[in-house]
Amino acid sequence: MNLRNGSAEEGAGFNHVLDRHFNPNKNASQFSVKPDELKSILQSKEVVSTPVSRVLYSDIKLADGSIEKQARYVREVTLDSNIGIDKFSGSPTNIMTVLTDKHGNLVTATPGVIK
Repeated sequence: MNLRNGSAEEGAGFNHVLDRHFNPNKNASQFSVKPDELKSILQSKEVVSTPVSRVLYSDIKLADGSIEKQARYVREVTLDSNIGIDKFSGSPTNIMTVLTDKHGNLVTATPGVIK
């Protein structure tokens, strides 16, 4: 998996994960592990080898201002220990959802399962 940095503004990449899921002021599931630990987890064999469980489609604004539907590939990974708090249950979770684009670039990762 390519851990491209991306940005919070474009809503994709590791910087998006830092902005949204390491910030308790955001209404989102929050990681309890350190960012460097999350990077290691995301690049681990366990995560990389997890098969895609479903595909979501998102409207993406392109550089020219047009909108294009793009696939987001979902992997739900069960880890050995808790990695954060699930927004929906409010409880610690050892499940992480990872979304990538068609090239295997990180779009986002979040504790828990995306509904």
